[in-house]
Amino acid sequence: MCSVKLVLLSLLLSLPALGWQGADPTRPLVPGQAAAAVKNKGDIVLQSIIRKQQAYKAVINGAVVSQGDSINAYKVMEIRSSSVLLQSAENQLELSLFSGAVFSGEALSGEVKQQK
Repeated sequence: MCSVKLVLLSLLLSLPALGWQGADPTRPLVPGQAAAAVKNKGDIVLQSIIRKQQAYKAVINGAVVSQGDSINAYKVMEIRSSSVLLQSAENQLELSLFSGAVFSGEALSGEVKQQK
């Protein structure tokens, strides 16, 4: 009798594991909101912003950057909770999380390519 209860209990506890389909737990809840992949060498893509104590760091094109760092001829001027301000000799860019915009290296004039 005790072994039957033990088998039933183990089956009951294993049911949630059987229903797991292998979904990525870090996948965004809203389709199309994933960070854009860097498609061209000159693209600048904000992928994440990290806050540690009072300091912010950003992940741009897979590299962790802090205020004052440089990436693709741009200097990181400011990192906010959901955006990063970049400055070059020609112009200024504000990268925003979940905007869907990819700034192209050949688009220094301010052209924006929308993420598909």
